[in-house]
Amino acid sequence: MLFGGGISPGTVVGASDDRGAFVRDRPTSPEDILATMYHLMGVPPTTTIPDKFGRPIWLTQKGRKVDKLVGT
Repeated sequence: MLFGGGISPGTVVGASDDRGAFVRDRPTSPEDILATMYHLMGVPPTTTIPDKFGRPIWLTQKGRKVDKLVGT
């Protein structure tokens, strides 16, 4: 459950089967939720942060913003 900060209230994204065990429509990963949160904070989800050895660490490597969650 997400709220505030630009999230559209009362929005349902996707659907599951009758038992709620399997995704039926619009699967959303934890990385997608993180990418959406970073977007709302004004941080590009593709940003990298160097570790102590200078190697890039991605904020979200595969996550994509969930447009349906973002309010206008």
